Amino acid sequence: MSWPIRFLAEVAPIRSRKAELFDGVRRYYSTGAVGAHGELAAPESVTFSERPSRANCMPRIGDVGFARMNGTQKVVLISEAELGSLFSTGFCFLEHSDDLFFGESVLHACLPVKQTPF
Repeated sequence: MSWPIRFLAEVAPIRSRKAELFDGVRRYYSTGAVGAHGELAAPESVTFSERPSRANCMPRIGDVGFARMNGTQKVVLISEAELGSLFSTGFCFLEHSDDLFFGESVLHACLPVKQTPF
């Protein structure tokens, strides 16, 4: 059996969904709030009118985000806990597929390799 070879963009298009108008306060994750292995630091609380100009991405559950900054290796998988949160425009997001393991597979394939000391 041979597996078809497809470009990543064919199965996971890049989406940069802009923040939709909202009332109240939302969580905002700057590029600095995301660790190299997807861990999230405490977010900032922002309102729509007083959010930083870069707080303009609103990914969906299952999307995988990549930092755009040259030389930066940060990847984050959006879970239900981040639903409705804003992310910096310093990230681009791959839209998840219907495959239940898509997000985890892409996340682990793109994480920097941790060095094991001997």
